[in-house]
Amino acid sequence: HQLGADTLQLLWSDPARNAALQQLLQLGFEESASKNALQSAAFDAEHAAELLLMAGAADDLGLQERMGSSSSCQPNRWGKKLAKAAKAQAAFIPTDEELALRLQFEDDPPALGACCELHGADADAVLAAQLEEESMNEDNTFLLAQQFEEYEQQMNRADAERWHGKGDLMESNFARENLSLPTMDKVTVLSIGHGQMTEKSFYELLQLNSVRVLYNFRASDHRGDVHAPCEHFSVRALKSSCRMRGIAYKHVALGRESAYGILKHVKTDEAQHALVELAWHGKRSRSCFLGFEPDWRLDHRQVVADELVSAGHEVKHIDSTGRTEDHDPLGPKRKLPDFIVQEEERLRKLEKQRHAGELQRQEKSAVDRSSEAVASKLMQPSKEIDAMDELRAASNQVELERVQRNLARLQRLGDKHGALAHKVVKAAPQWVLDEARQQAERIAKKKAEKAEKSSEKAVAPDTPEESAADAAGESLVVECATCSVHYPWNELAEGDGVCKECLLQKDLLAGVSQHLVDEKTLEQWQSQWADCDAHLSASSSDHAGTASTSVGDEAGSPGSECFQPSPPKAQPWRRRAKHAEML
Repeated sequence: HQLGADTLQLLWSDPARNAALQQLLQLGFEESASKNALQSAAFDAEHAAELLLMAGAADDLGLQERMGSSSSCQPNRWGKKLAKAAKAQAAFIPTDEELALRLQFEDDPPALGACCELHGADADAVLAAQLEEESMNEDNTFLLAQQFEEYEQQMNRADAERWHGKGDLMESNFARENLSLPTMDKVTVLSIGHGQMTEKSFYELLQLNSVRVLYNFRASDHRGDVHAPCEHFSVRALKSSCRMRGIAYKHVALGRESAYGILKHVKTDEAQHALVELAWHGKRSRSCFLGFEPDWRLDHRQVVADELVSAGHEVKHIDSTGRTEDHDPLGPKRKLPDFIVQEEERLRKLEKQRHAGELQRQEKSAVDRSSEAVASKLMQPSKEIDAMDELRAASNQVELERVQRNLARLQRLGDKHGALAHKVVKAAPQWVLDEARQQAERIAKKKAEKAEKSSEKAVAPDTPEESAADAAGESLVVECATCSVHYPWNELAEGDGVCKECLLQKDLLAGVSQHLVDEKTLEQWQSQWADCDAHLSASSSDHAGTASTSVGDEAGSPGSECFQPSPPKAQPWRRRAKHAEML
């Protein structure tokens, strides 16, 4: 008994509990009833007062005086609660559920002490208050569930964002399930295009905007190479120079040929994971992504900026002067250029041509094929590539496989061209040499198969369609364009519509005209051709030779009888050919 008394005394020695008890005593409640009510209400003074009011444990007159229920004064919170309880008691109409609850309440009444027994209207008031509280709890259940779910998602995102900034943020399944670009905290990201800038100007612009993270989103070709206009903007050079300047650098080729362009690639998991990493960096430091062109409206990086803006983030573009420009989202005023919209179709067609062997190499200009250009290229020393450095530079499995294929290709080209190779692989492991040898064998085999197919096509007999075409050509009769004589088209096809006799005549005239320098002499010779033919035909064979000599001697004398102007006569072409041989 002494131990129980000490425990109760210790229980009410707490200042907060004692203060709640004093409030109830000031309102006129008995001490024992107030202690029991506070214990039942978890030491909540307001809830305990409601229980006491409903149980009738206070002097109504004295309580009304203490609560200031006169008409001239505004009722306090206790007066409001008392009026509310009395109103609920007066308008209480029990339902089936309430009757069941009342029966339960009568069987197991709340422990309020001996002085707080509930009878009649008091029990109804307590039942009404309990039903009201339960209805309020039901309304708040859904909101509380949503709130707890949101708290859990925030905690999961915070756990998934625990990353050291190197490697791949979305490597684990937990990060891929809880992190996405729309759910990340909204950040501001910069973008820049290098163009033909110098290395110094480029890094001055980054320093001017306090950039500490640089993501290279430039696209690569089907071999995985990024063709930069300047050597200092190559992937290897950027990685080295950013490391020296304390800038975090990562290359993710968005819009490469194997992914069929930037519009299709930006919706894949690879691109989305890279953008999530960029947003993660943007939350902690000034981050920027890189493109080719200085004007973002002419560059592929505008698609990346559209994806970030659609997720709620902000993108600012850095121009050549260092100023920033807000990204203009897609709409009636701005549309994507044609080279981006048609990129997927072009790359798919290019891939089909490459697989079918129909892709032709680009023809070089006359300047590139000149002897000076070739000599200057041959005089340049071969560029040595360290195989081990290239393999160590790969940051993931995809890049490692791409580097291995590239090293094998360079080794094969180096073995093929020898001293004239543009790039030479240094310290290549044995498996690279084996892969290069296998590539050379595959290429030689494909070339042999292609040559065999072309030779079979050349030796193959004519098909029935071709035979029918030849028969139709033989039966077709066409008029000669020179002599207007009808011949089969097969005889006129070689001369493009001119018969063989007319072609021979033209060749003879061309041969004679080459021996005559003066154009007037040529015209006079053509006009007097018929007279010479008649004069020569009347003479004998010996005299014909003498006459031909005299003709050659007197060709320049316009006063001779043989070369007097006379109307031309139509002579057969065989005679003219004979006279040309005599001359």
